[in-house]
Amino acid sequence: LPNSIESKIIRYVHTSSGHLGVETCVAEIAHMFHVKNLRWKVRQFVSCCDTCQRVKQANRGYMTNECSHVLSKPGSLCALDIYGHLPKRRGSVKYILNKLTSDYTPYVIHPQCILTGNGTQFEYPSERKKLAELNIAVRYSPVRHLQTNPSQRHMCEISKFCKIYCHQTHKKWADVVPYTENWLNTTISGSTGYTAV
Repeated sequence: LPNSIESKIIRYVHTSSGHLGVETCVAEIAHMFHVKNLRWKVRQFVSCCDTCQRVKQANRGYMTNECSHVLSKPGSLCALDIYGHLPKRRGSVKYILNKLTSDYTPYVIHPQCILTGNGTQFEYPSERKKLAELNIAVRYSPVRHLQTNPSQRHMCEISKFCKIYCHQTHKKWADVVPYTENWLNTTISGSTGYTAV
């Protein structure tokens, strides 16, 4: 890649992938181009990105006794969390439950258990009854250790995207969902080396 367009490529990839981190940007660029000292150049660019500096969440290590959910087979656990408090322009918990039972369960996989945060989702008797009829158990993450929920990392990313793209009006959150879904599903995970889809 010519030196004259390196910074333009880095800026384009970084912003078009939703301001995801250094590793994601490096992987995307390295997939198509050879750039000398790419990781250093991307790190320099991201550290100077005004948007990233305003919305970035600090990565803190927590000292806890972690208990991983050992999965015996696909569908034994579905990690789910609801991002809020957003305007309920396009649904609520009931909408989420209906999508889960009508679209996800019959066509993707039937989960044995749903792991969720400590919000009010799935606490109402009617919701519990509907899940019990489908033979789906509900478990909650510990109050002070939300990192035990595998979906929590994605919730942090969704929060970041909303801060970046919905800061002027929160009612635009539904317009960001397709982009957020694409960014989260097509980005290579640093821990697994694979995309979600």
